[in-house]
Amino acid sequence: MRSTPRSFEEAKLYKESREDPSFFLWDIQLQSSDGTLVPANRFILVRESAVFHRLLSSDFLDSSSKILRVDVSTSILQRLVSALHSDELEFDLESAAALLEAADKLLLLPLLRSCESACQQQVDLETVEFFVSMAHSLHLENLLETAEHYLCQEIWKSDIECVQLWKSWISSIPTA
Repeated sequence: MRSTPRSFEEAKLYKESREDPSFFLWDIQLQSSDGTLVPANRFILVRESAVFHRLLSSDFLDSSSKILRVDVSTSILQRLVSALHSDELEFDLESAAALLEAADKLLLLPLLRSCESACQQQVDLETVEFFVSMAHSLHLENLLETAEHYLCQEIWKSDIECVQLWKSWISSIPTA
């Protein structure tokens, strides 16, 4: 997500901050759709998201407010915040759609691209329909292209198999 790697000191601070929610790096709490509070850093949120930038840099929210409601489930919100603060994305197929939708909704573009890239690595015969649908609904051109390319390869393989079966069948027919 970021182009510069984290230093050892930054990684250590992040680890300490995750273990202690009252750590000084956390200056705001995001409230998930079920009311759970997830600690975050205001600067990182503003830097990574146009939505958070508008919410936290305007009169919409009191600049001293410590809680911001976000209409995202707790597990997805925790993953998003963790990814924003550490550049490490916890990704699995079960949460792919929710992660992509939340990243799109909150305009977390680098995270959206990371999720899209992770999805591209998961395209196979069992997931291609799911990913094509998701790519269309969220306008994820790279994911759509990967899924369509995969489908074309599968069709090409089955065409070759059909031709081979046809040739085998034709050659087995007795000639008069």
